[in-house]
Amino acid sequence: MPLKLSPQQQNQIHDRLLELYAPEYVYFLLDPLGLIQSWNQAAHRLLGYSPQQAREHPFSLLYPPGEVIPTKLEQALALDYFTEQTWLLRPDQSRFWARVTLTAVYTGEGQLAGFAVLIKDLTEQKQFEEARQAYQQYANQQNQLLAAIVEKSPAGIALFEPILNMEGQPIDFTYKLINQANAATLGLTIEQHFNQTLLTLFPQVKGNIFWMKLVGCYQTGQPQQLTGHFKALGFDMWIDGKFDKVGSDVLWTCLDISQLKKAQIELENQLNHLQAVKYRLDTDLGRLQLAEKEVVRALEREREMNTLKTEFVKLVSHQFRNPMASITLKAEALKRFSERSSDRAFAQKVAEYCEQVGRDIHRLDKLITEVLFNERLQAGQLEVRRQRLNLVAFCQHLIQQQQVENETYQRVVFSSEQSTALLWTDPILLEQVLDNLISNALKYSGGSETPVEVSLTQAPREYVLMVKDYGIGIPADAVEHVCKSFYRAWNVTEYPGTGLGLSLSHRIVELLGGSLAIESQQNQYTLCTVRLPRQEVS
Repeated sequence: MPLKLSPQQQNQIHDRLLELYAPEYVYFLLDPLGLIQSWNQAAHRLLGYSPQQAREHPFSLLYPPGEVIPTKLEQALALDYFTEQTWLLRPDQSRFWARVTLTAVYTGEGQLAGFAVLIKDLTEQKQFEEARQAYQQYANQQNQLLAAIVEKSPAGIALFEPILNMEGQPIDFTYKLINQANAATLGLTIEQHFNQTLLTLFPQVKGNIFWMKLVGCYQTGQPQQLTGHFKALGFDMWIDGKFDKVGSDVLWTCLDISQLKKAQIELENQLNHLQAVKYRLDTDLGRLQLAEKEVVRALEREREMNTLKTEFVKLVSHQFRNPMASITLKAEALKRFSERSSDRAFAQKVAEYCEQVGRDIHRLDKLITEVLFNERLQAGQLEVRRQRLNLVAFCQHLIQQQQVENETYQRVVFSSEQSTALLWTDPILLEQVLDNLISNALKYSGGSETPVEVSLTQAPREYVLMVKDYGIGIPADAVEHVCKSFYRAWNVTEYPGTGLGLSLSHRIVELLGGSLAIESQQNQYTLCTVRLPRQEVS
């Protein structure tokens, strides 16, 4: 015979089912006047109020001051239900974004018994949407900036999208982007390139050096240099160009150096003439020196043009962060989606792959950050923004945050002689320095069981921050060179890295008015000592 359950037992089973299969939902009942009558564990866990705190209190307990609760109940009564997205309050007055649904409940005789309330926390969804909008705005700004730079650049720029045959080999390329400088070099307008392929506009290109370099760059992914004197398709010019693969497309950048080459040829002819005259007339030295100076100026102009081209490629590389951010978001979404799968082995494998993607993205992002920091430092564009900072709390927070995100940081031990160390400094630049030093210490002491020691002491005029590891150390002949850009000692070739970390840290510390010293014994230890000047902080 079927079980007969009391209303109280039915409510308990209902609450238990909600906790098991919909733990993100809160469900409770109000009487007709809006007073809370029931309060389950899910409500206690998500809203923060105990059953004793909530029962017999008005529903307005959960809302910020000023909300008109009777109106919400009236709408639920008139329409049988009422739903909204709004801010709710916990006992500590912290707010969270939620969807609230009120449903009128009636007795068997049709009398109003009260209201059922269903609440879901939407804080994460709202934060994600706000972050997505902010990222989209930033991406649009970056795209506009890139478009403006491309349009105004004196270098010719074109982006080719391949057209592939059934075997995956390129048979033509579509103009995906072209700027005015490149179009003018070819004797056409930008509009004439729209919806056109390379071979449609210039069929004679197929098989020549330009085509082979373009196809070679697409197939190998390696940059292809193209510099020389070209007489084809009605053109007679000197160009200095380069193909770079960007995603599945090929980027072409070039400079028309015809005038420069003509000047160089003319100067070379003059120099040859002067050298011939020198054998006959040693007194004509002044003319030869003047020609040499002209050559130097011409070479300097060429270097400036090459620098401009390099800066543009660097800017294109900087755009890698946009797809990196997209990959990170998609990996996180894939991980959350896999968690719903009933196949736990599949879900675990997806989670591992997503975590590996996250680590690789983090490593690539750190590499890009170091390169951009280096470029800004060399260009003198790095601005110091000082603010009041407790160095003790700063170090503790950075290490604890990294310990949550990276398990290797569990080996880091921090100690300080004092609980407060106030100074004016730039926290972003200081974080770059500390993160570089600790990550290097962890990387090069991976085989050691001894912790990485981070300590802070106070001297009369400065704070002394030391990072010490007991790993492979630095060879004696390399210690004086490790703060040079891209320098790497011979004993770290097995470890990934760019040789920029210590160089950046050294220059940033100097920019902050301090100093960085390196002390090491190979196969014993490495000690990095940062000294930051103390200043009066009110």
